[in-house]
Amino acid sequence: MNSERIKIATCTIEVKNNDKETSESTKYSKSSIKKTDVEAAKVTNNNQQRFEIMKEIINKVILNSTDVLILPAGFFEYRKQCAKKELVEMATYVKNYISEKMSLLTVCFGFDYDYDDDSKLMRSQLAVAVNEDGIQGIGRKFYPTSEEKNVIKYALPFDKEENYSRIITIKNKKIYLAVCYDAYGIKKGGGKNNPIKKPEGGIDMVFNLIHGFVKRGKGSGDFYAVKHGMGGASMVWNCPVFGSAKYMMGRKINLKWHTGVMWGDYYNPNKNWGYNDNNILNKQSEDIPFEAKSDYENGNMRFFEI
Repeated sequence: MNSERIKIATCTIEVKNNDKETSESTKYSKSSIKKTDVEAAKVTNNNQQRFEIMKEIINKVILNSTDVLILPAGFFEYRKQCAKKELVEMATYVKNYISEKMSLLTVCFGFDYDYDDDSKLMRSQLAVAVNEDGIQGIGRKFYPTSEEKNVIKYALPFDKEENYSRIITIKNKKIYLAVCYDAYGIKKGGGKNNPIKKPEGGIDMVFNLIHGFVKRGKGSGDFYAVKHGMGGASMVWNCPVFGSAKYMMGRKINLKWHTGVMWGDYYNPNKNWGYNDNNILNKQSEDIPFEAKSDYENGNMRFFEI
């Protein structure tokens, strides 16, 4: 693994349960939430408001000399079938803001579009990395849930998107962009008990942009995602995995959930793994809470230097 150190900020967002919890796609009641990771992402606001929140977060992380900020999957959402123009526009907004701040920061954020009325899923789910020079990489989800498989447009694990690789480089470290369930796919996407093989040249770390967690019983929980998703990817690729997510529908941020994971017992999938087995704990900072000016979202930042 490359010896040059990189400072990473993971950002967990709590969407407060109030009347402003609407999405550009539609409105949802608690009873309408399905047990899919993407369905949980619908509780967002308009994208201009999201960009304002992003700017607040950027302002905070650059004070800590951060190299990269990881935001959740589905951070921006568009109902329309084709949102290539909007993707370029949003990436330009982010690029210009980073340049305005004279920062070397790279921002990784989720960008979902093409809403399906029947399934209430976003057909296109992307992870996008942008710095002062513009788009550095895009990854499309490659490992759908069972509910998504016949609905969403998914890629192969190393496909390019709009001619951008999903493997980005920051400080000579090769980083794989994963969208939500892609972390599970790294562990078993090559078939039963058959992980995806690392590309030639290797991967130094994975950024796993997760859509979110709702109330218990309404989808995969945070510990499950850490142990079997992020942890599984860390185990088979023998590298750290960093994640971000939203907590929604009245669920408070669980400060115990780990946004960085390094599997401690390489290639021992039967290990009764717990948070105390996470080998990255000594690399992280104390939690830094923030309250967005939007008055309906707050969150928690955590910094890692590795």
